[in-house]
Amino acid sequence: MLLGLAPGLVTPAARSAFSTFRHADATALPMKVCEGALPTWLCGSYYRNGPGLFEAGERVMEHWFDGYAMLVRIALAPGEPPLLSTRFIDSEAHRAAQRGEMQFAEFMTPQVAPGSGVLAIAKGMAALAAGDPTDNACVNVVRRDSQLQAMTETQRSWVELDPETLATRRKIPWEGDGVGQLSTAHAQRDPAGGGWINVGTSIAPPLWSQYSIFRLDDATPTKREVLATIPCADGAAPYWLHSFAVTRRKVVVIEQPAAYDVGAMLGLSQASHGSVDWKPERGTRLHVLDRSSGEVETRTVPAFFFFHIANAFDDAGGGVALDVCMFKDPQILTGLRLDSLTSDAKARDLPRSRLTRITLPADGGAPTMAEVDDAQATGEFTDLPSIAPAAVGRDDYRFVYAIGASRPTCVSNRLHKTDVAGAGGDRTFEVEGTLPGEPLFVPRPGGSDEDDGAVLAMATDADGGTSLYVLDAKDMSLLARARSPIGLPAGFHGEFVPS
Repeated sequence: MLLGLAPGLVTPAARSAFSTFRHADATALPMKVCEGALPTWLCGSYYRNGPGLFEAGERVMEHWFDGYAMLVRIALAPGEPPLLSTRFIDSEAHRAAQRGEMQFAEFMTPQVAPGSGVLAIAKGMAALAAGDPTDNACVNVVRRDSQLQAMTETQRSWVELDPETLATRRKIPWEGDGVGQLSTAHAQRDPAGGGWINVGTSIAPPLWSQYSIFRLDDATPTKREVLATIPCADGAAPYWLHSFAVTRRKVVVIEQPAAYDVGAMLGLSQASHGSVDWKPERGTRLHVLDRSSGEVETRTVPAFFFFHIANAFDDAGGGVALDVCMFKDPQILTGLRLDSLTSDAKARDLPRSRLTRITLPADGGAPTMAEVDDAQATGEFTDLPSIAPAAVGRDDYRFVYAIGASRPTCVSNRLHKTDVAGAGGDRTFEVEGTLPGEPLFVPRPGGSDEDDGAVLAMATDADGGTSLYVLDAKDMSLLARARSPIGLPAGFHGEFVPS
């Protein structure tokens, strides 16, 4: 159980990080390098996505995940100051919010406020039945071939962006096989020959809800090809998927027992954790697609909760291993409510999470789970992991960069480098009062070592301002800090595109 803490747990940085962006869109604003010097080889654009608006008229979002999407771009060039640009993604959801309306339910905020009356609730039910979820693309931003795209966990949210201006160009016009209303915001490059892999969720109560593993070929990047379908553990209430694992031989879908609660989504009832109900007695199911045979094998382990997987790889015996940022339950969802992040009366110390290796033997034997991080270095908190692109899918990879905790704290407040080989490569970076976001590893051109490069992280400084921190990936020492001329909200996921 999480314990309440003394007043002061919520810092000025937290109140700034989780509030609405009140400035006009920025275009190429110079940032000041306040400490150190930027590496001369670090040339390109760092993009980040995340929530920037938390109100729609009188409605205030209940959860950090629910804010309307705002993009950040920092252009980096030798001998020049970093240039900051920002822009809200043009979506139906954002346009409605600007009119003072909430047109769609978001992840933890129902479309209609509880107690709004029969007509309002009927409107919410109709929208849910129509399978018309939000297009608020506030979670991730990726480069797919020559395109920059943003997305959240719905198929209709995927949009193409202008990489220079951040303007929204178009929604992605999906074709091919149907995969349901939802899909993860963490589509992955296919290591077995190009293209992309993702997992969709079809909500079709009372019996027919299912997951679809699908592929997007480079030659036809908007055409979905279903590789396998998996019935949900509960056909009436599918479980929430945020990410999955893919290797050259396998695709692993982790079905954690966090079930969507229709009543909570409509504002009619309370689920155990926002809009999801935790059902640990059902365990967590691991669905493993063998890509050569097309067969899916399912194994069940004791229940755990997760957002992200650091890496996955095929082992020498034909099995597969996954390094998962693992929580024992979804208490983190409650901890990321906006009132929990900005009010001492609601704030609690972060739940524990550990980087845990799950190994699934090829012979059908029982899965094993072993923690591969240093709890003292991480503060027993690991999430938003990043690894070297060249290390993806390798069984001999060593390093994971992630957010961590210097406790007590209601939000992550340090960065750490974990050596999963246990060979003494663990390092941490922390600035008192500062709240860093996802650490993104950028390899140095021509480098040969796995950790030869820089780690980029946007952070809310102790005074509520925003800086880009550039760290040496080998020892997590500070190379440079570039201060933004305007404060920015905390974000989620990013991408670096070299010049």
